[in-house]
Amino acid sequence: MRWMVSLLAAGLLAGCAVMQSEQAPVVWEEEQTLAPSTEGGDAQGNIQQDTESMPSPAAALDMAVALITQTEYARAAAILEERMDEFESSDDPRLAAEGWFWLGYCREKQGKFDEARDNYMRVVELYPHGRAADQAKQRLVALRPR
Repeated sequence: MRWMVSLLAAGLLAGCAVMQSEQAPVVWEEEQTLAPSTEGGDAQGNIQQDTESMPSPAAALDMAVALITQTEYARAAAILEERMDEFESSDDPRLAAEGWFWLGYCREKQGKFDEARDNYMRVVELYPHGRAADQAKQRLVALRPR
C-alpha cells in the first residue's frame, strides 16, 4: 500500500501523469461537472455531446487519477469507463494501459475484486511492457486469496 501512496504522490507532482509522455501534460482549466447536463438534449432527454468541450484523452486520464488521489473512486471509474474506447484507439498505447490499470485500482478500492483482477489481467495481457503492466502484476499478487 505504501508504494501506491508514493506512486500517487509522484503522479501528482508530475502533473498527474503517472507514465512519462513525450507530450506536455494537458491542463484542463475550465470547471467541469462530471454529470452531464440536459442542455443540448433532444425531446427525449438524450444528450448531444459537444466534443469541443470534452478534454483530450490524456487530460481525462489525468482528471481520473486526480480523483483517485482524492479517494473519489466511483467518479474516477466513471470517467475511465466513458473514455476507455478513446484511450484504446489513441496513438499512445500507454493511455489504454494506464486507463485499465487505474480502473482496476478503482474497482479494487470499491471492493469489486473480480472486476479489478479482470482489469489488471487485461493490462498484463494486452500491454505487457511498461510500468502499468508491472504495477498490475503487483496488484494481482496482492489480490490473491490469503
